[in-house]
Formats: sequence, C-alpha cells, structure tokens
Amino acid sequence: MFTRKIAVTVFAAVCALALSASAQNTTLDYTISVSVAADPIDLAGITDQVSFGIGGFGQTLLSNFAQGQPRSTVQNRGYSTVDYTARAAISQGAWTLGSTPGNNVASLYAIFTQALTESDNPTSGRDVAIGDFGSEDLLGSTAIRASDTVLAQNSETGVEIKGNRVFTTQSVRSLRYRLDMPTSGDTSPQVLTVTIGAVAL
Repeated sequence: MFTRKIAVTVFAAVCALALSASAQNTTLDYTISVSVAADPIDLAGITDQVSFGIGGFGQTLLSNFAQGQPRSTVQNRGYSTVDYTARAAISQGAWTLGSTPGNNVASLYAIFTQALTESDNPTSGRDVAIGDFGSEDLLGSTAIRASDTVLAQNSETGVEIKGNRVFTTQSVRSLRYRLDMPTSGDTSPQVLTVTIGAVAL
C-alpha cells in the first residue's frame, strides 16, 4: 500500500540575550523540516521474484547466496512502531507447506534480520545457519507475528535486527529463509509466495 506524504516545514525563532551593548544579533531563525505520514503503517519493499535456484529432494536450502538472497526486504514508512508478520503459500505447483517434509511437502522457515543491501556479502558475518530457525519460525497460510523469539534470529539482540517493536527510524528488515525440500514428488518449478504485513503497536 502506497500513500501520499505531505511535507511540512516548521519555523522556530529563538531570542538571544545581548551579551554586550555592541551586540548586533538579537534573534536567530532556525528552520526545522518534518514529513507527515498519512497512515500509521505504510509498507514499501522490493517485490521482485527471488529464487533458490535448483535444489534436490531432501536438501535444506538457506538464504546465503550473494546479498543474502533469496530474501524479502521491507520498510515501514508510516508513523507507528510495528510488529512485522509473515505467512506463505504455494502459488504455483503441486507442493504444499507443512511442518515435516514428505512427498510433495516442503517446510519453509523465515527470520527477520538486519536489512541487507545489494553490496552486502553474507560471507562477512551475515550468513544464516540451520540452527537460526526453529519451529516458531515455520511459515504457513496463517500469518504469524514477530516477537523476540518468533521470526527471529534468537542469538541476535540488536533493536535493528528483530521484526518486532520496529521503530519508524529503523524500520528496514530483511526476511531470510530456510527451505526444507520435499523428500520426493513433483519436479516441475514451484512458486512460493510470502506475504509480509505489520501490526501497529
């Protein structure tokens, strides 16, 4: 959802006391600008399709390609502190999502991390590991809400890393993935759609 922003400029005048009889300036003008968000939540992000490429049955695939791909990066441009949410579905193909991989059943996990950019190299300390994902990070058709432990890399503690209590001044996060491939089944290309939302606090 994109909304129109209104720019507002505030002028503040500060009086200065004369320090001596020869002082020339008795006032100073300061300009302060502020942008007003029309809504408490206004999500923006890059929605281009990303890919795990080719994986084999029984494999676990992680978001550790160049720039932490595949990843989904989101920003709240509204004015409220938010908790991000996430859900997933198979939008093309014969697979389903479940808690345990099986025939045509895959498991997709996600955690919010500090935002990655196109210049970031995840091998410089930004890799995710299988152990970073727990059962509380499993995505399905019902949106789950980020907390200190849900959709979270539990070993991280920085406020700019978790997906909950996201302040408007540090609102960009990357959602990184772990995909446990089915044990067997359909070999045609599959498309998973992840939906990121936000709840105002």
